[in-house]
Amino acid sequence: MSWLGQRQKKKNRRVTDEVAFDWRLLRGALGSLLGLVVTGGIAFGLWSYAMNPNTLPLQKVQLDAPFDHLSAEVLQGVIQESAAGGFFSVDVDAVTHALTQLPWVASVTVRRVWPDTLHVVVVEQKPLALWAGGGVISQEGKLFFPDDVTALKGLPQLSGPDFSVALVAQRYRQLSQQLGREGIELLGMTLTPRRAWELVLANGVNVMLGSEETALRLQRFVRFYPGLAPLAENIERVDMRYPNGFVVAWRDPGAVWG
Repeated sequence: MSWLGQRQKKKNRRVTDEVAFDWRLLRGALGSLLGLVVTGGIAFGLWSYAMNPNTLPLQKVQLDAPFDHLSAEVLQGVIQESAAGGFFSVDVDAVTHALTQLPWVASVTVRRVWPDTLHVVVVEQKPLALWAGGGVISQEGKLFFPDDVTALKGLPQLSGPDFSVALVAQRYRQLSQQLGREGIELLGMTLTPRRAWELVLANGVNVMLGSEETALRLQRFVRFYPGLAPLAENIERVDMRYPNGFVVAWRDPGAVWG
């Protein structure tokens, strides 16, 4: 055989080997793809089984208590309405959302407990005061709107512009603690449109602090209040908006000056 024929034979053998090698790669790729399809099918089948409402149906709802204003029966009803499905398929977010729509609910935590229990922790709103514009202010300074506030009529009443709920609540807590240390009970507070602060004491005395130097004015009031306390029933208003003193408005001046 001539050298030209040998060269052509070697070239043909290389082509054949290359084609055979390409087919091996293709068979490997097809095998991997088939494996993925089978694995995906199994995974989908398991997922479909787990998401079936009849798979591991929920049997119990564990609800943390006690509550002062929430009803366990109402909470259970809301949970049952929104907790459709089995252990895997129940929509935890839907249960959480449904519960947080209740006015007295501050926060909710929902989790699954194997194999058939839904554990629900509900934190109740803690009321701080009534808001004059309507609603109740929580200890966190948030406004919420219960259907019935009859049982809360004894709470302090705060008022101010709509945007000032958190500010008024924070200031009330501060001044209530400060006055409480002196034996003075703060029953109400108002922030006027001019940013002036007005206080109402439990004995009915109104204290006008104004909008400036309120801390100094309150200290002055506390210093002189022991002398005014015995006359509190006849005091309508104490105006602290003066640089070096205050003015008392009497309900019946004649009873004072005799």
